[in-house]
Amino acid sequence: MNLQAKWIWKKDFAGKDIYCDFYESFTYTGGKVMVEISADSNYALYVNGVFADAGQYADYPHYKVYDELDITSFCKEGKNRIAIVVAHWGGDFFTYQPGTAALRYAILCEGKCVVASGEATLCRESRTYENGLCKIITAQLGYSFHYDITKEDGWMLGDLEGFEKASVVEQDLPMFPRPCKKLSWQENAPATLLKNE
Repeated sequence: MNLQAKWIWKKDFAGKDIYCDFYESFTYTGGKVMVEISADSNYALYVNGVFADAGQYADYPHYKVYDELDITSFCKEGKNRIAIVVAHWGGDFFTYQPGTAALRYAILCEGKCVVASGEATLCRESRTYENGLCKIITAQLGYSFHYDITKEDGWMLGDLEGFEKASVVEQDLPMFPRPCKKLSWQENAPATLLKNE
């Protein structure tokens, strides 16, 4: 992972089953754009308000994995907005060993880092996901979640109410690229409505 990227999180925001929003922007003038990203525990990435990718590899604090995502098709000439929602579980499950709440990313255009996570990254506590719910599905699957779409605002497109600068999380974790191919997002399968109430 690009060395300019730092582990970050919202200052004084800790606990189990918590969600944090991160915002970044960069100027695009053409070429291939890649994102290197890793989170504890999971992430969803949006580019210019459009869902681009999600899904942290199930790793360990001593074996942190990062994804390399091609987001070129989501970019446009001029200013581009990156929005990342991070879920930190913090509980101990079959698919997750507790680590420190943190996000790390770098955006590279034609191999050159144009922006990376650090003190200038903006963040806030999520307004749409209920923090600290800790509703366990199973010991294998971990936590469920509660999401309220009525609390969505325009943050993914730059309306940054309630945001502040992120804090650096001091940790030196060994980083590894994803060891297997990531599942791809496909078109929705056709369905038939059987009952509507």
